[in-house]
Amino acid sequence: GLVGSEMCIRDRLIEQLPPQRRRIFKMSREQHLTNKEIAERCAVSEKAIERQITMALKFLRDNLPMFIVFMG
Repeated sequence: GLVGSEMCIRDRLIEQLPPQRRRIFKMSREQHLTNKEIAERCAVSEKAIERQITMALKFLRDNLPMFIVFMG
């Protein structure tokens, strides 16, 4: 897993995401919902959800040195 300080930095970065993107990212990572489930809840397309999550991950990668993204 991630060490405490990295976790803290990651959480701070997540808080900087635009509100909708942050909500989608948290649904995916914390509630473990599928893109389809998130799309239904947010009333947008699955493609839009994929794009939001991709952008969130890119933001984290760009801003967290040596950050390893764990998928799923």
